[in-house]
Amino acid sequence: MRVPKPKKTKNPIKRLRSLADRAIFMKMMAGNPKCVICDRPAVQLHHFKPKSCYGHLRYEPLNLIPLCVQCHFRLTHIDPSLEAQIALIKGVEWHKTIELLSKQRPNGQINAKWYKEKINEISY
Repeated sequence: MRVPKPKKTKNPIKRLRSLADRAIFMKMMAGNPKCVICDRPAVQLHHFKPKSCYGHLRYEPLNLIPLCVQCHFRLTHIDPSLEAQIALIKGVEWHKTIELLSKQRPNGQINAKWYKEKINEISY
């Protein structure tokens, strides 16, 4: 399992994002989860709702799907229909919840304060 290292940058928001990314990765990968699709050891986290459109769900555990390298590659480059398979595996209630969360955008911006709060939430 490759643990992402915090990126070296002078930009405080990028630095905080990198720290939060590392913290959520470490938390989600504790206990050696299995790939949701094939049951091999997971080494990557896939954002079911893309972080480019749903930045507020970037650190939401329900939005993070553990995958092996092969399944993540297949999903992102070859067979996007695997998203439907993940939804079936995770279940109807999970899907309803993630859809509801995707519509609940935060009041305000995703800024340094937001990242600090997320790091604190993840750490506890």
